[in-house]
Amino acid sequence: MTEPHQRLMINVRAEPPPQVVALRGALDWTTAADAERVLDRAFQAQREGELIMILDLSELRFCDSTGISCLIRIQQRIDEAAGTLVVAGLQGKPEELLRRTGVLGRALDAYPNLDLARQALARQA
Repeated sequence: MTEPHQRLMINVRAEPPPQVVALRGALDWTTAADAERVLDRAFQAQREGELIMILDLSELRFCDSTGISCLIRIQQRIDEAAGTLVVAGLQGKPEELLRRTGVLGRALDAYPNLDLARQALARQA
């Protein structure tokens, strides 16, 4: 399922755990509410089974404080449901911002790419 928003494309791959949600474009004050709704739907779809989600951010080009807040809220919801959320492929300005703000490592675990994220989650299982 791919959902276009003004400057953000969201692709939810309904695969067996881990579910992969790819964000492409800008996660900012104009797109964060839509992104959160889509991520919530993906989260709710997995509530019956094992809740494991990878956010593929390899094509995320911009993120502001509203985007960071969106990611943190999703992480908190998944934590409350005893699930796991990891980030893969983060790079450039969004990675720099999430590192500088301390979100990476504290609120979100990140892996260089999707394959490494999947391998890490498989080791945790």
